[in-house]
Amino acid sequence: MKYISNDMQTVLESKTLRIDSKRITESLHLTTVLLQIYCTDHCHYTLCILSQESDSQADFRMIDDITRDRTEAESIFSVIAAKGVTPCTLGDVLQDMIGII
Repeated sequence: MKYISNDMQTVLESKTLRIDSKRITESLHLTTVLLQIYCTDHCHYTLCILSQESDSQADFRMIDDITRDRTEAESIFSVIAAKGVTPCTLGDVLQDMIGII
């Protein structure tokens, strides 16, 4: 996907690198996505989590620019997906892991 950032008028492109989707409990389903965001002068990685519980509204969190290193981004994604991190705890978990927030 290509788009233009309103704040800097920088042409950006995003690419989905990894998706993990799984049922955590009988009623909770989590989808974790790792995106690569291309800017004119660099690329960085964004982590998104969507949760859906039976009979309740979905929850979504996205943390942009968690790192600019692909290996580190994929490692973080693997841990977040494997541990079943939810959207409401994503910021705290990332802060504990890498102190970016």
